[in-house]
Amino acid sequence: MQTTDAATPPDPAPTAAVTPAAPPRVAATAPLLLPVAFLALVSIGLPDSILGVAWPSIRQTFGLPVSQLGALLLSGMVGYLLSTFYSGTIVARLGVGRLLLCSGLLIVASSLGYA
Repeated sequence: MQTTDAATPPDPAPTAAVTPAAPPRVAATAPLLLPVAFLALVSIGLPDSILGVAWPSIRQTFGLPVSQLGALLLSGMVGYLLSTFYSGTIVARLGVGRLLLCSGLLIVASSLGYA
């Protein structure tokens, strides 16, 4: 059994030295990120509007019934869902800038399929 002297206060708990967080490092490609993000935003919305304009021509060219538009829209929705589910993993691997560049290039390539 330990006895403590009432006149001496207990030792304070050791405190860890708190160092301020370092400021975020700005990459050399940061000035290019905003224009790439803008182009990605435009290219993401572009295929959605193209489908409404291109569907009558696609339907007539391939002799498709109107019900096939549902299958086309369903495939687009599945693609959006898959990209949403894996977006965190892809951003962690590629980074935002590379992901925007790659997705923009893929959207341009897929838009050529409409043409």
